Amino acid sequence: MTSDTSAEALASVAPSTSALRTTILKRLAARACTADEMAGRLEETVLTIRPRFTELRQAGLIRDTGERRKNISGRNAAVWAITEDAPA
Repeated sequence: MTSDTSAEALASVAPSTSALRTTILKRLAARACTADEMAGRLEETVLTIRPRFTELRQAGLIRDTGERRKNISGRNAAVWAITEDAPA
């Protein structure tokens, strides 16, 4: 069951999530990066960007390169790149 606040949050970001996914794919086509690095590039919070990476991974449009870089918290984070299935 979804809470009323979760439903409101989802409704408020739904129009922009598709555009964000498209922007992320275009940026990843130019240079692989972590979700945190992408958040910095797009001047968005990681709380906005990380779910888009999850959605893109689940759709088979991005892949873990196996490379790791430190994120803002000092932990290792996956470096992501587009897959062959991603739109050009």
